[in-house]
Formats: sequence, structure tokens, C-alpha cells
Amino acid sequence: MDSTATTTMSLRATSSSSSSSSSSSFFSIPPTQKPNSLPFKLRTFRFRRHQSLKCIQSPPSDPTTKNPTFSCSAATLSPSPTSASDDLAPSKLRRLASEFHSLTEPLERVKRLLHYAALLPPLPDSGRVDANRVMGCTAQVWLDAKMDHDGKMRFAADSDSEITRGFCSCLVSVLDGAAPEEVLAVKTDDLAALNVGLPGAQRSRVNTWHNVLVSMHKKTKALVAELQGTPPFEQFPSLVITADGIQAKGSYAETQARYLFPDEAKVEELVSVLKEKKIGVVAHFYMDPEVQGILTAAKKHWPHIHISDSLVMADSALEMAKDGCEFITVLGVDFMSENVRAILDQAGFQKVGVYRMSSERISCSLADAASSPSYMSYLENASRSPQSLHVVYINTSLETKAYAHEIVPTITCTSSNVVQTILQAFSQVLDLNVWYGPDSYMGANIRVLLEQMTKMTDEEIAEIHPAHNRDSIRSLLPRLHYYQDGTCIVHHLFGNEVVNKINEMYCDAFLTAHFEVPGEMFALAMEAKRRGMGVVGSTQNILDFIKQKVQDALDRNINDHLQFVLGTESGMVTSIVALVRNLLGSAKSGGAKINVEIVFPVSSDSMTSTSTNSSSGLSPVKMGDVILPVIPGVASGEGCSINGGCASCPYMKMNSLSSLLKVCHHLPDETDNTISAYEAARFKLQTPNGKSVADVGCEPILHMRHFQASKKLPEKLVFQIYSPTTIIKIASWFFLSQTIGEDRNTHLFSFSSHVGSAASNRMGSTNGLASAHGKRPLFSFGVISDVQYADIPDGRSFLGVPRYYRHSIVILKRAVQKWNEQKKHKFVINFGDIVDGFCPKDQSLDAVTKVVKEFENFSGPVYHMIGNHCLYNLPRMQLLPLLKIPSIDGRAYYDFSPNPEFRFVVLDGYDISAIGWPQDHPNAIEALRFLQEKNPNTDKNSPVGLEGLKRRFLMFNGAVGKEQLEWLDGILQEATELKQKVVVCCHLPLDPGASSKEALLWNCDEVMGVIHRYNCVKVCLAGHDHKGGHAIDSHGVHHRTLEAALECPPGTDAYGYIDVYDDKLSLTGTDRMASTDMQFNPQSDFREKQHQKL
Repeated sequence: MDSTATTTMSLRATSSSSSSSSSSSFFSIPPTQKPNSLPFKLRTFRFRRHQSLKCIQSPPSDPTTKNPTFSCSAATLSPSPTSASDDLAPSKLRRLASEFHSLTEPLERVKRLLHYAALLPPLPDSGRVDANRVMGCTAQVWLDAKMDHDGKMRFAADSDSEITRGFCSCLVSVLDGAAPEEVLAVKTDDLAALNVGLPGAQRSRVNTWHNVLVSMHKKTKALVAELQGTPPFEQFPSLVITADGIQAKGSYAETQARYLFPDEAKVEELVSVLKEKKIGVVAHFYMDPEVQGILTAAKKHWPHIHISDSLVMADSALEMAKDGCEFITVLGVDFMSENVRAILDQAGFQKVGVYRMSSERISCSLADAASSPSYMSYLENASRSPQSLHVVYINTSLETKAYAHEIVPTITCTSSNVVQTILQAFSQVLDLNVWYGPDSYMGANIRVLLEQMTKMTDEEIAEIHPAHNRDSIRSLLPRLHYYQDGTCIVHHLFGNEVVNKINEMYCDAFLTAHFEVPGEMFALAMEAKRRGMGVVGSTQNILDFIKQKVQDALDRNINDHLQFVLGTESGMVTSIVALVRNLLGSAKSGGAKINVEIVFPVSSDSMTSTSTNSSSGLSPVKMGDVILPVIPGVASGEGCSINGGCASCPYMKMNSLSSLLKVCHHLPDETDNTISAYEAARFKLQTPNGKSVADVGCEPILHMRHFQASKKLPEKLVFQIYSPTTIIKIASWFFLSQTIGEDRNTHLFSFSSHVGSAASNRMGSTNGLASAHGKRPLFSFGVISDVQYADIPDGRSFLGVPRYYRHSIVILKRAVQKWNEQKKHKFVINFGDIVDGFCPKDQSLDAVTKVVKEFENFSGPVYHMIGNHCLYNLPRMQLLPLLKIPSIDGRAYYDFSPNPEFRFVVLDGYDISAIGWPQDHPNAIEALRFLQEKNPNTDKNSPVGLEGLKRRFLMFNGAVGKEQLEWLDGILQEATELKQKVVVCCHLPLDPGASSKEALLWNCDEVMGVIHRYNCVKVCLAGHDHKGGHAIDSHGVHHRTLEAALECPPGTDAYGYIDVYDDKLSLTGTDRMASTDMQFNPQSDFREKQHQKL
């Protein structure tokens, strides 16, 4: 407000100070403000001493409106003659800010804050009550508010912390004695000018400014409403959780609470059938409270029950299958059961049945939007833009992901990683266009977030993502697109009515919301987040936030009441209650009394509990074979509506307890097909390119998994985004950008190894410069082979070579430590046999897990392949998921491109094998028939009588199958077209010059025949033959067999790393692993070798 305003004072809220914009933290989005309206309606009333507040009625915008509103700009306050502009709150705030700014040293500002603390009168005990507690403050803070006879606000505050008392004293000095409209005109952003120089670690203390001010607003609104005679808002229903029990407020909450204490008979019935038939249950957080209550209780007696968000459901189902479950029941919408079916099939658990909870389609409005013709048109537009990436929300069908991925390169995301995914993509791919979908609200909210980031400092932006600054954020905004016609019906209902009520009654509570809520709710939640009072993110983020706040209260050990507004589906309440009760129950007896209130923000046009014999005349709603426990109506004044605040997803409620019991009791469904319609069908469809929908649809999910693990987009995805012409364009751009007149040979840019980070190069990074002589590698990676760990005494091989079973894992630890210290390796390749065949079988799983965990200590991705000793310990269907080998039907071959110039092909040398497959598997049968023909010995591991190359026909070797050979041919053809150099990796060696004959792949000649059709393969790397070897074949291809870690005596090592150059691979080995240069000058190398042999 202007200090010159002496006759009238506008009620218009002051805008945020521009000086605060740069100091705003991430997610500090100001709530949607209407500068010409107050958050409460004013009626004409009179203060004492001849001071009156007048409201002038504005014409209604809608002629049909019966109750016109009032314009705040038309409301004026006639001040008393003694009023002076210097006594108004804005003037006081400016003076206080100037006072702190005049103190240049942070310590001096803190001392001034403590000075104000000493000036604050102590609050009497009558004011230090729970009703006056300010939520969200680290210390205890009390705020008392009254309105005096002149209509002015009177505030008193206190705290058990001197710093916090100083904050309170400053605010009271500004707002005590102010008119209500002055109090409400001060916003949290206006306090940014009061920088008192507290260390960053005390950010929670600074939030006290905001939280006390918000409490002042709430109390002011309540007192004005009371003075006007306005009836108070009816409170939202809620559950209050204490260490002693649960109290429900409101009938909607009573309905939610009813099932938190489930019927023991139903729990016993469910547990009995799950155990008897080995059934696992995966359920979404949004299940009906009755179902969640039963499942939560049943989990204490049967471990194979998991309640989570959609991302984790399939992972949990896979673990259940590994543990022996024969059936998986999925409580969720149809795309969730589709994902479970596809993941199990890929992991080799085709025989594990997957069942839905309805004979009818369990839809999802968001998934439906992504499969609409308009969404396909949206993707077609994306495909016509250069360098396009489709970021698709995880809550879509596998079919959508598959079709989308063939139109435009696609990666999935969740609400918790979408922002980082998009920022990383823009930093990794030059001139990228990102196309997000299908959730329109999330897309709009992402754009708002990024626009807000343009007002932050470069340092603040770097804390969010180190590759970005204000310029880069501004430049990417025009290239960020989002689909504008897709919403979740649950989140859509958090509209204006609910937001207004939260702002009025719960502005000082903790606010939780999904990223997908409408903009009004999103802005409110973001403002709360900035104050440390809110969270916006995934379901798990919300649970973690609540857990942290409750734990903080327990750690303070002070009586407290925590209030959380649940801005998402009410089905979460079961998990929240279980979490909170566990925390409160684990607290020390005799400690502080902590109450946790969960508020359901529901609208007045409601959903109410019903039964089939309801006397209200309302009929229950039937969806499929399920009678919903809630129906639309206004009978109780609480619930969901199109006006906002739905807390219940009708599709999720099709997953009833009766359906679960029906499915379980009828399994296995072998006779009457009673539940055949409930079974989750496999995808038999193919994409337009003729590939399996399940295979292609899983790839965007795997891309996301890679991003979550490495914080970078996988190179394969980056290469899909780029076209060859684009790569040429990048190279040309770089060369033209070099300093004119300098020798370009000293500035050759290995652009293909850094094509994924071209944006950072554009900003002046010199990383990636290489000399013309290859002194700087394009990239590097670590290698190790045949660890063959076992917790058994040392022994010897069949040939008498010493083996150090326990020491081998020590070598692996040293290797990982060294690779991490070198800080230059993009990945590590393990060439198989991580556990020895002599490992006791009851220790196999633990041994494999132990070695895998050592590999996971590496700071980047690790690529594994299987060897014979791996398969002696575990069947491949159990082994592949542990090694994170991408697999379809148990196959263990795959490829990846760490750099656009190179492709790595990992072969499955035990594709046709007598070990690892079930005995009745076609691949095992084919292998045994092959051995019977090729090896006449009773012991098929014996080479006695076999001559020359026939000595490779032993059971501990294997072959590449026909389908894999066709795949290899296609990969090499594609690599040739893309002008990529290829490195082939296989546990079994492919050339007799680099290995003993007894260690070769059975059909190494066939594999090399495919390889020799093309000129792209430069090096073949292998393990298996522990002594190692190196040779160059007739086509100039290098074959390098790596020395085994197992046969290193204590004090020695066998691991290394390979530097990749444009014209060679250079292996630097440690101890037993010999260093080797593998030049890509094939003919000269070959002639030199031949000359040496002669």
C-alpha cells in the first residue's frame, strides 16, 4: 500500500515483492490470486469510534445469479482522523526490512532478531493452549488473536525458542493493531525482504515467518466471519489417530474407519485360501478401505500380500512368483494386471496365473485418454518434429506404450520423477522436443514449475539439476509440449469449492497432493510445500512426508496435534493409518501425546455410504459385479462431486472383497471355467512393425528403470531420438564453433560419445575434446570375468589349477573400488560365472545375491551375462532377474549402445544347453540330443576320444539358437546401416586362437559366419577359459578371452578397464589380466600375426 493513501484504503491484496522472486525455492508457486477479490465476503457492518467498512455491490456477471458478490476494489475504509500512513502495516514492514538490510553482517542481523525476542511480552498460560499452537514449526509456537472495539486485530505470540520468539515479535510489531484487510494483504512472499542471515541448515526456522503469518490469516478470517454473523464452514470429515485408537469425525470418515478393524473371520478365510493355493496378492493404494483393512490384517499371516502404487505392483508380483506363488491376484485397473502378466512372462513365469477382480473391463480414465485417436494424432505430430522424446505417465496400458514407442521414442515416468526425467532429457539431447502425456493437469503443472524456475538464480537451479541455468530453462520451454485432453476423474474433482474451503479452514495444516491435481489445488499445495508444510508428488512421496512429520513430532517429544489434508484418493487412508499407528505405537511409553488428524477434502455435493436396504431411497451403484459402497447424492453433506473433492475412484472400487474371495476359491480354474473372464490375458497383438506388444511396451519402462538407477537416459534411447543427419549436424556445428586459425586436429570432438550431452557442450564445456591421435578415449568401461565365489575352502580345478573361492569376492570389491576411484567408466561388463558350481546349493541364492550387491556398489550400470557355473546354482528363470538381464521367455541376449558410434552385443551362449533349463524344455531336449550325437562318452563333460575342434562338444558349453542367430543378423545389419562399430560379448569364446578347444561355443562357426558377413564387428570378448587369450581371425576381428578372477592367489588381482577409441580398444589389465591393444587396422594386424607364426 502507498504511504500517500490518506483518505481511502483499497482492500486489494498487495502483490508479491519482486525482490523475492529470485530467492524462491523450487516448487514455490504462488497460489492463484484474484487481485480484485478477498478470500471472504464482506457484509456492511460498523466498528466503534465512527469507523465503518463499506461494500459497494458490483453488477452480477451472470444475470441469472441470485446472490451477487462484492468487488473488493469497490470497498473502502474511512479511517479515523487519528490514523496515519506510517502506522499502516505495509509501512511498518518496509521499515523493519530496512532495519535488517542496514545490518551488513549476518551475525548482527541474528542479534537484532534476538533483541526483538527480548521485547516480546510472555504469553500467559491461558494463551499457551493447543488451540493456539502453530503447526509446522520446529519449536513450539503459540499465537493468540482477538479483535478490539475498533475492529483492529490484536495478536500475542510466544515460543520456547529465542530465535522463533524473534520472528514472532517482528510479525506482531507489524500486524498488531492492523485492520483485518491489512493483515490479509501481507503475503508470505512479502517476508522475503526480512533476510536475517540464518544458515541454510536452519531453513525450518525461517519457515516460522510463513507459518505464523498463515495462522494470523486464519484467525483473522474466523474473527471477521464471527463479527459478520457468517456461519462457519462445516469442517471436512477426518480421522484422528492416537496411540490409543482412532476417532472418526463425520459419516464419510466413519465409513472409512469402519474397515480399519476388519472382521477376523474374513481375514482367516482369506489367509486360509491364499496359503492353500499359494496365491499372491498385489493391490493398489486406492483399494476400498474394506479390502485394504482385510489385506493389511492378512499380511501378518501370509507374507505374499503387497499394497503399493502401480510402479511397484509388477515388481512385487515377480518376487512372489520367485518365492513359489502359483497365482497372482491383481487388485487394480486393467493396465496394472496387464503389466503384471507381461513382466512375469518376460521373467520366465508363464505358468503363474494372473487374475483380475471383475469379469468386466476395469477401466481408467487416464489410460483411456492415452489410447484415444486424438492421442495418437498428438504422437504423430511429435514424430514429425526433429529430436522428439515422448514422456508417458506410467498409468497407461502396455499397448499404448508399445504403439507410442514405435511412433516416437518413449520413456515412462512417475509423478515423483517426471520433472527430473524431463530436465535430464533436455540436458542430454541437443535441441530436444519433449512431448508429455496423457495427464493434462500434470503437463500444465510441469510447465508452471519450469516457468517459475526462470525466476530463480542459477545457483538455485543447479541444486535442482546441475546441467541447467536460467537461460537453458527459458530455451527449453518452447520445446515442452503436453497433451491437453486427458485427466484422471479423481484428481479432476479437486476443484474450486474444495480449494476455497481448504484455504479458509485448513491453510495452516499440512497439505498433501498428487502432481496430477488441477492448477488451483496444485498452486495451493506448492505454496504449502515452500513453507515446509506440504508435499506434491507420488503416493509414496505422500506417505514418506507424513512419516517424516510424525517422526519429527515424536523426536521433539512435545504434545502435538498434526493435521494433514489428504489431497488425493481416500483409499490411501488405510496405508496412512497403518504407518502412523506403527510410529505412535513404537514411541516410548510415557512420552508426549501426539494426535494425527487425516482430513478428507470432500465437497457438499456428496457421496454417501449406502446399503442395499438403504432407507434414503437412493439405490446403490453397480459396476460390473460389484455394488459400490458409496453413491452420488447429498444425503450426508459429505463426499465427492463434480464440484470438487472426490476422494474415491469408482473403477478401483470394482475390486471388492467378494470378488477376491470368489477368484481365490475357484483357483485353479481347470474344470468349469467359472472365472475364465477374470484371467489377465496375454498380449497376442503385434505392433505395426510386427513386434510383440508386450516386448515393445516394456522397453519404455526399462528406459525409466535405467534412468532411476543412473540418473541418465539410456544411450539406446538417446540414439533412437537422434537421426544420422542430426549427428552430422552436431559434428558440423562443433567444428564451425572452434577458434578460427587453430589447427583443427588439436580440437577433434568425439561428438558421438557425447551426443547425449551436447547441450552442455553448447554452454562451453570442454569435456569430450580428443586429440587426433586418440590419446583421449571416447569412453571407458570396466571388465571382470569368472569370479566364481563360494564360501568354501580353496580347491583345485579338474586340471589341478588352484582356485581361491573366498578370495575372489575380495578381488571384485577391489575392482569396484578402483573403477569408482577412476571416475571415468561409463559401465562395467561382467563376463559370467559369478558363483562357483561347488557352492552348496542351500547357499546358492545368498551367494549370488552377495556378489550382485558388490557389483551394485559401482557408480554406473553393470551388464551381466550368464555362464555355466551360474546355471549350476540357479535356474535361469531365477537367475536373470537377479542379474537384471532383460529377458523374454528366459532369453539372455541383448544389445546396448553406450555411444552412437558403438554397439555392444551380449550373446547367450547357453541358449541351447543341457543346464539351466527345465529338463522338458525344448532347448534342453535339443542340447541333449546334440550331445548324444557329438559326444559318445557317458560323461558328457569328458573330451576323451574327441579330436581337434570336436573337443568343444562338452556339457559345460552350449550353443546359440536359431532365433538368436536371426536376431544377431538383424542387429549387425542395423549397426552397419548406422555405421556403428560392434563389440560382441559372450561367456564362451568364439575363436580357437584365443581359447582352448574345450571352452569354445558349440556352434562358434555358425556365429562367426554371421559376424563375418558384416564388417562392423571389431572385437569379440569372452570369459570361461580361465587362462585367457588373444587372437585375430581371418577377417581381422580381435578375440580376447579374459583371465579369471577365481584363480588369483591372495594379494593378486584379475580385472581391468577398456578405453574405447575411434580406431581401437585398449585393455589395461591388473596383475593376471594382461593388457592388450586391439587396433581396428585388421589387414595389417592379421598379416603381422601370420608373419610371426611363419
